[in-house]
This record gives sequence, structure tokens and C-alpha cells, in this order.
Amino acid sequence: MPRSVGSTAATVGGLILGQAAQQAGLVSSIMIIVTSVVAISNFVIPNSTFSYFIRILKYAFVIVAVFAGLVGVVVGLFMLVVYLCNMRSFGEPYFALFQSKAGKASDKVQ
Repeated sequence: MPRSVGSTAATVGGLILGQAAQQAGLVSSIMIIVTSVVAISNFVIPNSTFSYFIRILKYAFVIVAVFAGLVGVVVGLFMLVVYLCNMRSFGEPYFALFQSKAGKASDKVQ
């Protein structure tokens, strides 16, 4: 099977098995919904290299959540935002799009 059809078939098969596990009382309904949303959202990212990074990041957050719970996830997200704020792309801050230029002293005319 082609790659996209194969991964879609695997996702649909996983959803069917998840529904069977839910009906058997092994997992809750919300767990099936969350798993379905995560599985479908994996197909949204078009760049495969970025997709690999997101997967690694997802597993890192799962490990942090196992050891530190919700507080660990919040601290991990904060650390990720701080890291992204310190990154530069082509000499410009990575989050320059979200910065306001009104408060910069270098932009004021003297």
C-alpha cells in the first residue's frame, strides 16, 4: 500500500480496536477521543522533518508528565517558549512576528 493509505488504514484500525476496548470496559471514552485527536492531528504537519521533531517533543512531554504531572508539563511548556524566544532565524528573533515594535528604543528617532 502507498505510505499515506497505509498510515490511514493503521489509524482507522487503531480506532476500531480502541472502540472495542472501550466497549469491553478496559479504557474510558475520553481516552479514545484524546487518542483519536492526537492520531488525526499527526497528519496535519506537512513537513516530515518537523513532524519528527514534534513526535520527539511529544514523548518528552509525556515523560515529564509521568514524573512531575501537570506542573511538569507547564514548566516544560514554559521552558520551550523561553528556548524559542532565544532562537534566531536569519539574524532575527524567532518570535519577531509576535513582538511589538512600539517599545523598542532603537526605533525611536533622535
